[in-house]
Amino acid sequence: MTTGAPGTGTGKGTIAVRRAVAADVPTLVRFSRALSRHEGDPTRHITAERLLADGFGSRPEFRAWLAEIDGRPVGYSFDNDAYSSVYCERGIYLMDIFVLARARRRGVARALLVAVARAARRRSRTFMWWSSNEKNAGAHAFYAGIGAREYGVREHVLGTAALAALAG
Repeated sequence: MTTGAPGTGTGKGTIAVRRAVAADVPTLVRFSRALSRHEGDPTRHITAERLLADGFGSRPEFRAWLAEIDGRPVGYSFDNDAYSSVYCERGIYLMDIFVLARARRRGVARALLVAVARAARRRSRTFMWWSSNEKNAGAHAFYAGIGAREYGVREHVLGTAALAALAG
């Protein structure tokens, strides 16, 4: 799927968003590591082998999208299926969304979200859910501007060691 939108901001160019393919894994690794560094998270676990197996194998765990300006990758997103037991509805969880600094404020993040939303609607999904770093005021303003509601929830994660300990 490709969605085109004229570039805005100081640069020119056309934004195109498409589903990533296995050949895009090196770019996805680079972008995923950049996002992790930006968030202060480790990056050593992000490998081409893992993303290739987990996203492009026989049972993909996620969908990946690439945003390009004039054919050059500038952003990505990962999403996976979600379910709301509160509303008994199927949706999408947007795990990652990242745009290179040089391509921000040009409509790239919006184009990525539009592509994910359109794909979700085609699959009869009724919502998108995601989280953002509490310190990222720019992202919060952007999300509010596209109509997203902010919930007063805290996220909790059991990492590998904590999950193993709980499981026994």
